[in-house]
Amino acid sequence: KCAKCKFFLQKIHKVLLSNQWEVIFFFNFALSSNDIADTLPRHNDAQRGDTTDSNIKSYPMSQKVIITKNFKFDLTEALAECEHDRIFILADDTTREKCMKPLNELFCLKNAHVITIGSTDTNKTLESIAHVWKELGNGGGTRHSCMINLGGGMITDLGGFAASTFKRGIDFINIPTTLLAMVDASVGGKTGINFNGLKNEIGVFNDAKFVILDTKFLSTLDEK
Repeated sequence: KCAKCKFFLQKIHKVLLSNQWEVIFFFNFALSSNDIADTLPRHNDAQRGDTTDSNIKSYPMSQKVIITKNFKFDLTEALAECEHDRIFILADDTTREKCMKPLNELFCLKNAHVITIGSTDTNKTLESIAHVWKELGNGGGTRHSCMINLGGGMITDLGGFAASTFKRGIDFINIPTTLLAMVDASVGGKTGINFNGLKNEIGVFNDAKFVILDTKFLSTLDEK
């Protein structure tokens, strides 16, 4: 029923009808005065009941989503498009064990600094993100660094938030490894952590430069 969601789904539907699965999917929604998003008030304005035209602003969103058939090639190309002096990889205990192999085989990642946090949503905390910030700083991270988030929704949420706030924001790439992360958590710019007993209480909306979807990672999941 959300007008903005309908607009996005119509865009996606057109791509699916083209049957060009091997093509990079460009989600480049430049929300101008002619777009449907301009019919929607900002959250604060809506709460005040003020929805006049003078209070409506547009918010550009740009994200490249790749359904890959050649993971190593596409990740190498994505990194080449992201300006970086250092590369960091964020994983949890599980994805570091089960999903790191194809990344370890890439020459461009031989000097990447791997940061590991605990698995499951219970570790989507202020303590975990503080650990990531500290590792970024200790690892020589700068405003020109890039971080790869390898994991499920917890990793893409927390990692995206860490990258969006470290040095006031560095580039990041999401590589989701679970089905839910592939279809929801890793796309759309949703980042954040749990706080004060509430889920996703603190965070920002900020798009990953790339989201690379490789269904081979689904084979690392247990049957349950």
